[in-house]
Amino acid sequence: MKKIIGIAILLTLSFFSFSANSVAAYTSTKNQSVIDQLKVKREIPKSDLSTKLDMSSTLKKTSSFKKLAADDYFLEIEPNDFIYSANYLPLDILTFGSFQTYEDVDYYEVTVPQSGTLLLGGITDYPSISLAIGLFDEYDQFIEPSYKDYTDIGTYFAYQLPAGTYYAVAIDYYGLPSDYGEVYGIQVGMLDTIPPKKPTINTIDDNDKLITGYAEAKSKIYVYRGSSLLKTAYADSNGRYSIPIPVQKTGTVLTVFSEDAAENVGPSASIRVLDKTPPAVPTVNPVDDNDTSIKGKAEANSTVTVKNGKNIIGSVTANSKGEFNIAIKAVAAKTVLKVTAKDAAGNTSKEKSITVLDKTPPKVTKINHVDNNDQYVKGKAEGNSTITVKVGSKVLGTATTSSKGDFSVKIKAQKTDTTLSLYAKDVAGNTSKAYNHKVKKAK
Repeated sequence: MKKIIGIAILLTLSFFSFSANSVAAYTSTKNQSVIDQLKVKREIPKSDLSTKLDMSSTLKKTSSFKKLAADDYFLEIEPNDFIYSANYLPLDILTFGSFQTYEDVDYYEVTVPQSGTLLLGGITDYPSISLAIGLFDEYDQFIEPSYKDYTDIGTYFAYQLPAGTYYAVAIDYYGLPSDYGEVYGIQVGMLDTIPPKKPTINTIDDNDKLITGYAEAKSKIYVYRGSSLLKTAYADSNGRYSIPIPVQKTGTVLTVFSEDAAENVGPSASIRVLDKTPPAVPTVNPVDDNDTSIKGKAEANSTVTVKNGKNIIGSVTANSKGEFNIAIKAVAAKTVLKVTAKDAAGNTSKEKSITVLDKTPPKVTKINHVDNNDQYVKGKAEGNSTITVKVGSKVLGTATTSSKGDFSVKIKAQKTDTTLSLYAKDVAGNTSKAYNHKVKKAK
C-alpha cells in the first residue's frame, strides 16, 4: 500500500479522448447514468486566480491532503456500487479502493458538517487505472466543482457546499478492471478559510515577564511591539497561551494576533503596558520647628503628600524635575512627619519619615527670690534642659531641670545687688538668651 503514498494525484473527468464504442461497453450497467455524467464532462477550465480561489496557495489549509504521506488510511469494502451501499468516506482520511469488474462503480458517502469548501482528490500510479471521480447529490446528479487548479502533486476539485450528505463516485475511465493489488486512493477534506477570532490579552504591567490570554486552541500566537516581533508560541488545547517576554516599559503598546493551522490570520488585539512600579522614596530636606515649608525631590510630576499622623498637612505636585515645595504650618520639634509620592498611575511610594528638628531655644520661665544668704537658685525652665548660672563670664553652677522643668542650682552666696545671669540649654543644643536676676539683701 505504501507505494501509493506520495504519488502524483490524477484528478480528471476526461483527460483522455474516448469513442462511442468505449462508452457503449458500459450500457449494461445499472449505474449508466452516473458513468455517463462522469464521462461527458470535459476538463473544467482552470479558475481565474485573480478573482477565484487559488488551490495551490490554499492547499495547506486542509489537513486532509497532508496525510497522503502517512500510514493512516481506510480500505474500500465491496459492494459499494450504489448510494444505499456507499462506503463512508471520513474527512481527512485517505481511503484505498480498486475496480473489481468492468462495471464497477464505487460510491463513498461524504458528510459536510457545515457550509464551506469541500476538497476532493484522488491518487493512483497504476497505468491500468484511468481514474475519474466526481461528486454527486442524493439523486445521482453530478455537482459541478466551483474551482479547479493544478499543483505539483496533482489536481484538486473544490466545491462550495451547504451542510449535508454527498457522494463521491469513482470509476475507471476506460472500464478496465484493476489487476491484483492495483489500487487508487480517494480523499476529502474541508477547506479552513475561517480566521481565528481576536485573542484576549490579560492585563500586563511593567513588572511582568509573561504575556497571557486566550486564542483559538493550538493556534500560533504572535506578539509584536510596534513592527518588532517579540515572541511566538502556541496556544494549548484549551486556547490558553503564556509567552515569556522581556519586561516592557510603562505605556508600551503590545499587539497580539493568532494564526491557525490552516494559516488563516485573525484580527489583532492590542494592550498598553500598565505602570505598577511605585515611585522611589522621596528625598526630603531637613525640617525644623520654625519651618513653614517642606522641600525635596520625588518622581517627576508625582503628587507629594505630607502627613502628621493620619492628618494630611500639605500636598503638592512635583515639577518636571521632581522638585517639590510644600507649604505647612510650623510643627513642634520631634514630630515625625511622613512624606509619600504618588504617580499618575496611582502607585504610591514607601513613606519617608522625617523628624522635625528642634531649633527653638528654651526659656527660663521663673526664677525664685535670691538673697545674699542663699546658696541655691531655683525656678522653672524647659524640661530636661541644663541651667547655668553665671556672674559675668564666671560660672557659679549648673543643674538639669526635671521633666516638669523645675531646677535648683547650688551656688556660693553672693553679695547684695550682684546680677546673676541664667541660661537654659535644651537637649538639641539650643541655648536661651540670658535671664538676669539681682541678688536681694536678706531680711
